[in-house]
Amino acid sequence: MEMHRLAQDRGEGSSANDYVEVWKTIWGLPPVLKNFCWKVCNNLLPTKVNLHKKKIVDDPSCPFCKAEPKTFFHSLWGCPAAIPVWQEGGKRLQKMSCALMDGIGLFLYLLEMLDSDELVEAWTVARMIWIRKNDFVFNGVFTPRIQIMAATKISLEGFYTCKWQRRSFYQRQVNASIGVEKTHGW
Repeated sequence: MEMHRLAQDRGEGSSANDYVEVWKTIWGLPPVLKNFCWKVCNNLLPTKVNLHKKKIVDDPSCPFCKAEPKTFFHSLWGCPAAIPVWQEGGKRLQKMSCALMDGIGLFLYLLEMLDSDELVEAWTVARMIWIRKNDFVFNGVFTPRIQIMAATKISLEGFYTCKWQRRSFYQRQVNASIGVEKTHGW
């Protein structure tokens, strides 16, 4: 993590050699998660702490618990409003515990602890928690954790359906180019 902070201070972009595996994994995620994870890893989410640093908001505390500054880690992992959502997730997500860390540190931890499907699930849950927080702040709506997990499930199903359809389409094109599926008009 210290290397990441030094790299950030030097202004290196997301292609820094120290985190090649992280960036490769992020660029392989569904587009909406790719953008979200990139922002988390580069500390670019508009958390109250980041907005406070830019003098956009006066109070950096979390709108839910009011006890801690709203960092990305607190928002997505440590807030009492986020913890029950994680407890609704898959078995390995329920059992994970993270110490306070930066975005790259969290991504590395999840990359090490989870398989690829669980990693996509974890970041989908994190994104849904972020959306929930924004809905609360801007619309006064608090989405129950059951609805968060239902939205996560729908999002994951959509991703895997599209991934399968895309793979199926490309496979048909490859088969057509070598003459395997001539009966289907390819």
